[in-house]
Amino acid sequence: MTVDGHLAALQSSDTTRTARLVRSAVTAGQGVGQVIGGLRQTVFPRTAKYVLGTARTIYAHAQATVLDNVASADLDDLRGLRWTSVLDGKTSAICRARSGEVYQPFEGPRPPAHFNCRSVMVPVFVSGDDVVEPSYEQWLRRQPRGFVEEVMGKRKADIFLSGDISLDRFVDTNGRELRIDELLSL
Repeated sequence: MTVDGHLAALQSSDTTRTARLVRSAVTAGQGVGQVIGGLRQTVFPRTAKYVLGTARTIYAHAQATVLDNVASADLDDLRGLRWTSVLDGKTSAICRARSGEVYQPFEGPRPPAHFNCRSVMVPVFVSGDDVVEPSYEQWLRRQPRGFVEEVMGKRKADIFLSGDISLDRFVDTNGRELRIDELLSL
């Protein structure tokens, strides 16, 4: 969805929620103070969360675009751009799969991979002096089994922890997370 599409969806959903709340309050005989209290409890928190997610998504796109342009200006020292994902239990399957992959400027996928994406691209230089953070797969393999099961689900965690399938194979080329039967057929 485009930025304008996200903002239009936000406006439409806020308008609908506000109108529903006001109609309900009037029907119940509530005053304007109660309507405002209801807005504070229901509409405003959702709006704030959606606005922050939209801002994060727009920022990720702008950051990746600027980095591609800067990186292409000095290709001699640049080996590529590394997809870097947040190392926590909220990271999406697509971002877990792409974590640590190195792509050439203007090639391969770029953040945002989805709405509210927190991944970024980091330059990798030929000198090798850059700080290499673990990929999501390397990091996840060091976590307790219970955490891995919480992130992936028990069956997918079993498949992952067996070591037979790397994390990047848990999604298809479009970033869709594979079902268990699809993973077992690999």
